[in-house]
Amino acid sequence: NDPEHTMEKPDPSIAAAEAVHGDAAALNSTEQKEATKQQVQLDAKVEALRSLTAVPKRSRRDRRDRNTLAVLLQAYEGFQMDIELRNETLISGRLCDVDAQLNMTLQHAQVTPLHGVPTEFEEYFLNGKVIRYVHLPSGVGINRTIRAHEERLNRARRKYQRGERKEPEQRAKKLARLQSQSGK
Repeated sequence: NDPEHTMEKPDPSIAAAEAVHGDAAALNSTEQKEATKQQVQLDAKVEALRSLTAVPKRSRRDRRDRNTLAVLLQAYEGFQMDIELRNETLISGRLCDVDAQLNMTLQHAQVTPLHGVPTEFEEYFLNGKVIRYVHLPSGVGINRTIRAHEERLNRARRKYQRGERKEPEQRAKKLARLQSQSGK
């Protein structure tokens, strides 16, 4: 019953197996690091594709510009208008373009100063800051004109969106392919 005789001596084959297992664990650790690195790269690609397919939100400026007097005047583009300036000049012509700052372009404009001779212009640009009054054409309903203008804008937006929908579908397929690769 000697303690030296009762202790088992380590088996050399077990020690060799433990050494191999330790090397395999180290190898698996290296493989795991490489797999993790590849997963991170794939996740970055997936996020990049998701950001490309995201629909951009309308900015506050876009929403603010839709609720101004400029929208009313844009609805009257193509109509004959009379515009009175701060210096008492009267300008009559067909409204071609209005921007958010009420800058306007008129075609076939007649400029009549307060005590002067009328002058004809093929095209006339007005800075929005100098406008005092805009006389809307009589007999044209404001509500109906604004609704028609909004419908034209919405049709243009839908037309643009239809063209953009094809590309996100292709991106979605690529995204699915990348996700299936990351799952392997």
